[in-house]
Amino acid sequence: GDGVVDVNDGCSDTSNQSIRDANPGYAFDSQFGCWAGDNDDDEDGYDNWLDLCQDSNAEELIFDGCNFEQQDEDGDGVANGDDACPYTPSGAVLIEGGCSRQQLAPSSDDGSMSTGTLIAIIAAVFILIVGGAIVTITIIKRKQDVDSEVRGAVKRGDMPAPATEVAEEALAETADDNYEDDPNYKVDENGCEWWLDDDRKWWYRTPEMDDWMEHSE
Repeated sequence: GDGVVDVNDGCSDTSNQSIRDANPGYAFDSQFGCWAGDNDDDEDGYDNWLDLCQDSNAEELIFDGCNFEQQDEDGDGVANGDDACPYTPSGAVLIEGGCSRQQLAPSSDDGSMSTGTLIAIIAAVFILIVGGAIVTITIIKRKQDVDSEVRGAVKRGDMPAPATEVAEEALAETADDNYEDDPNYKVDENGCEWWLDDDRKWWYRTPEMDDWMEHSE
């Protein structure tokens, strides 16, 4: 029934016209009566028109000419070998890689961390870091203020003994470090040190002097 007389027919068992019409993707040779759909191009034992999976490995067939990777077990239109989500529910809307939106979103009971939880953790860490920095800066500023008050009191002679002696010792121990960081302290071109106390009074100390003296205008 292929329209080619038997003496000229190179393919005597050509599929009938209805099969060929249902599979128009395969060429028919009207001269020799051969149809490409009857061939087995990947040699897996299935004629091309019956082979659901072209280019399959004949040694790894599962059914209907397909290897496992070529099948689509969950029917989502993505072959097993390319399917990132092999158990997609029927009717689910795919987003990418054979996965639905629900499969791509983390589940609350699968042990993974939700986006909200992750944001909360990041926010908590940020607050701890900022809070710690504020506390540290406050402590340093308070110590600087106390040191500044002590130095001013010692220079003015407002601190009674023995507190004055203790303060002077503390001032001597920390003078080199604290004065350099004090914006009210400076040294002129002659090496004379100048310091402005909290009452806006200038004190000075030359290289030859051990103690500070109040500058008189």
